Amino acid sequence: MYDEALQYYNDAIALDPKNIKARSGKALVFASERQETNLTKTYDEIAKLGFKDTQIWEYTATVDLDYLQLYEEAIRCLDRAIKINDEYIQQNPNNATAWNNKGVELFLQADEDRAGYAGLELYSDEGSISRNRAHTKYRQEKWAEALECFEKSTQLDPNCAEAWYNRGLALFAQSIGGESIDFYKEVVHCFDQARHLPSKDGYSMLVDTRGVEYTARIKLDELNITSRDVARVAKYA
Repeated sequence: MYDEALQYYNDAIALDPKNIKARSGKALVFASERQETNLTKTYDEIAKLGFKDTQIWEYTATVDLDYLQLYEEAIRCLDRAIKINDEYIQQNPNNATAWNNKGVELFLQADEDRAGYAGLELYSDEGSISRNRAHTKYRQEKWAEALECFEKSTQLDPNCAEAWYNRGLALFAQSIGGESIDFYKEVVHCFDQARHLPSKDGYSMLVDTRGVEYTARIKLDELNITSRDVARVAKYA
């Protein structure tokens, strides 16, 4: 089956070297066989064709490669998408869509890194601790850069639901404000903005699998209650 599938895609590419679907199918054949060198080479060939659909790179990374647990290749696919959006931004620094989509790709890189290396937290040897620290810093920097991109996107286009939603997730991921009312107010504000604004074509949106909005609202309620409680009984302390 492997040889037949590979031959099918090679024949299609021979007829049309710019057949992206055939090249992507060929890449997935290599992925399923864990031929990572050939996989990377095939994706590099696609990138050289001037392939500009960044959302396809995102899908490839977070669905196909993530499912196969090929996290490093997923991160490389997202690098290709980031490069394309950087080109769009260089052409037009006010391209809100490119800023948003770049933020999504940076955030997804942090997610892929966590999926691949979260297990390091379970080990107490010096080497694992050091690597875990490095991966944690990598994720934090990706989240911070993603948040900057989303902030830029919402400044350029404040009427886009996706950018505000992504901004809320990226802000929460960093937990910049710690356990403060102002911090959770800002997170919830982002989600409220997203809820009352229209969606727009071309904007990528992160998938919240951890209930961030719900958690942020619960934390804000808890902190508000605690704040009122402290003020009410302070004179009796």
